[in-house]
Amino acid sequence: MKESITRSMEGLHEQRTLELVKIAAYKGFHPMEILEWLEAGMEKVGYLYEISEYFIADLIFAGIIFQEALDLEEFQALYQEEENQREGKGKILTASIKTDFHNIGKRLFGSFSSAAGFDVMDIGEDVEASEIVEMVREYNPDIVGLSGMHTSSLNEMKLAVEALKKAGLRDQVKIIIGGGCITDDVSYDFVGADYATKNIAKAVRVCEKWMVEKT
Repeated sequence: MKESITRSMEGLHEQRTLELVKIAAYKGFHPMEILEWLEAGMEKVGYLYEISEYFIADLIFAGIIFQEALDLEEFQALYQEEENQREGKGKILTASIKTDFHNIGKRLFGSFSSAAGFDVMDIGEDVEASEIVEMVREYNPDIVGLSGMHTSSLNEMKLAVEALKKAGLRDQVKIIIGGGCITDDVSYDFVGADYATKNIAKAVRVCEKWMVEKT
C-alpha cells in the first residue's frame, strides 16, 4: 500500500489516490501510516517542481488531492477510532507565529498529535511572542509547536523563543517548528528550537519520543 499510495500521489492521480486511501483505511492501516505515505508523495511532487518537471498548478492540485484524501469519510472514521482509543501522553501548545495567517499544516499537526494521545491547544494565527509566553504560563505544555510559511517567520520564531527564555520558561518546554519557512539550509539552531521539520508525521513521532524521554 505504501508504494502504491506514494506513487499515485506523485503522479497526481486523484481518483486512484482516493481509492487507495479508502482501501488502506478499510484494511485498518494506522492513519499516521497513511499520512506518511501521502506526505512522501507530496515530497516527490515538490522535488519534481524544483527540477521544473512540474509547475505551480501541479503543486496546487497535489495539495487538493492531499486534503481530499484526509477528508474521506473512511479516513476520518479510522482517525476517529484511533482518537477514541488514545491515551494521554502530554500537552502541546500550537500557534502560527506573528504576521503568519496560515493554519492548514498547524491544524493537521494538531489533529494527528491529538489522535496520537496528546492534549493540544491551538491558540491561532498571527500570535505575538508575548501571547505565547502568557499561554505557556497558563496551559503549562510539554511542547510548543510554532508554524510559519515565510522566511521572515524564522525571525518571529526566534523572538518567541527569546521571550520564553526571558520569562524563565524555555527550559520547561520542547520547541518544534514547521511550515514553509523550513528548508534544508535553515537550521533550527538559528531559532533556538529543539527540532524543525515540514513533515507532519515525523513531527508527531518526535513529540512522542520527547515524552518517552521525559517520563
